[in-house]
Amino acid sequence: MRISFLGGISEIGGNKVLLEHNGFRILLDFGKSFKNESKFFMRPYLAPFSISDLIKLDLIPNFPGTYKWQEGEPSIDGVLVSHAHLDHYGYVPLLKPEIPIYMGETSKIIIKARQDARTSSWERKVHIESIRTFRTGSRLEIGPFQVDPIHVDHSIPGSYAFLIEAGGKRVVYTGDFRFHGQISQLSRDFVEKAQDFEPDLMIIEGTRVAPESDPEEAMIRLLEQHNIYQSLTRPPLRVKKEAENEEGVLDEMKAVAEIAENSLILIEANTTDIDRLRTVWLLSKHLGRQLIIGETQALILKRLLEEDPRIKNLPRIGDFLLYLSRRRREDSWEEVKEGRRRPAIRDLISMIEDQCGPEAVIWGENRRRVAKEPSSFVILTPNSPSTLMGILPESGERFPITFILSRSEPFNEELAMSFDRLLNWLAYLGVRKYYRIHVSGHVKPEELGTVISEINPEKVIPIHTSYPELFEEYLPPALRKNISLVSLNETLEL
Repeated sequence: MRISFLGGISEIGGNKVLLEHNGFRILLDFGKSFKNESKFFMRPYLAPFSISDLIKLDLIPNFPGTYKWQEGEPSIDGVLVSHAHLDHYGYVPLLKPEIPIYMGETSKIIIKARQDARTSSWERKVHIESIRTFRTGSRLEIGPFQVDPIHVDHSIPGSYAFLIEAGGKRVVYTGDFRFHGQISQLSRDFVEKAQDFEPDLMIIEGTRVAPESDPEEAMIRLLEQHNIYQSLTRPPLRVKKEAENEEGVLDEMKAVAEIAENSLILIEANTTDIDRLRTVWLLSKHLGRQLIIGETQALILKRLLEEDPRIKNLPRIGDFLLYLSRRRREDSWEEVKEGRRRPAIRDLISMIEDQCGPEAVIWGENRRRVAKEPSSFVILTPNSPSTLMGILPESGERFPITFILSRSEPFNEELAMSFDRLLNWLAYLGVRKYYRIHVSGHVKPEELGTVISEINPEKVIPIHTSYPELFEEYLPPALRKNISLVSLNETLEL
């Protein structure tokens, strides 16, 4: 078996691992590298015009006949997607529709809901008909490759690791995982299955392997210093609250809310972090406030509740208010609904209106309710500057805000740009301090040694980490000899 590492090496995300055997080729993830794209593009001002732009800049591999609009037979026989984060599937939309894409059922639900919620460009729209779904217990056969997907706990539901066998060689690919989430038993199940598998090689994530175990910290400090230099004023002070698990996140949020009884509570988190959505919903119920969420998150939530019976204890229609993104013309309620080009969003608005009344939808002047009665609401949003711009009164009058940054994924360059703007918005609105409360979606560095020791592979290759050279520092001396560091585009024979 030949294994080529085409992404995710010495960076967080952008995973692309090519396996080859007996003329068959499969990819483990096909993720977007925000770090590398940001070297050449700054959306929306400068974006790739075509797939060939991405190939020329070595942002995607040059696989002949594989991408949309290319002639010839595809040179890839399938893609295994571990979960529905863009740094793992972001380049899948570029592939020809005849190439099968294998992913968990929940990942398909999330990806389809995201696409149905907004207009997708040529580089964002996954061909849904190409998706082949699986659950734990399924066995996939792709040419000579036998693949067993095993569920893991991560900050997005429907995440999987893979046990892969071909030609008598066995590979474990962890994807992203952790042991401190709401369903940590899933990751323990994976370790047990991988142990029985007796792998020759384990490709394991190491997101939090860093000089600081929290790789966001240095970037946040850098952005704060940049903000001081740019504006010559001190940005809002960051108050970091440690949490060991999702229950700890809720406890810390409750503690902050106790001293913020007269202010709006604004929480920024990833749209697909369903655990965090559940936590913020429980917070709003504890406080007796109304929860407000946006269109995309509401549609993902609706689809998960309808189509995945394993998803439980989440808010339903009637448990939240729907915040509509702004449009240039919002003169009437009918105009607002018809202004949504996506049928799925129009249907969602109509459903909420029918079941809860039009007051359950936040739009137009209705947004000013938030500024007038800030202590009545908790807003959960992936984009705080856009939300703040929508609820700010025409007069510019300030209102009290308690802001909590609660993203469970590391910052990438795309988020960094918006974070810089966010600091300016908070300062403009008089916010003097904000809180960072989260728990990571990734395994703790000190747990890596236990995982590797229990699975006991002959060779270990770190991926999805900015500091692979530090990986051995978290392992017992006896295990360090098993670590192999690879370079980008390096190929090894197993």
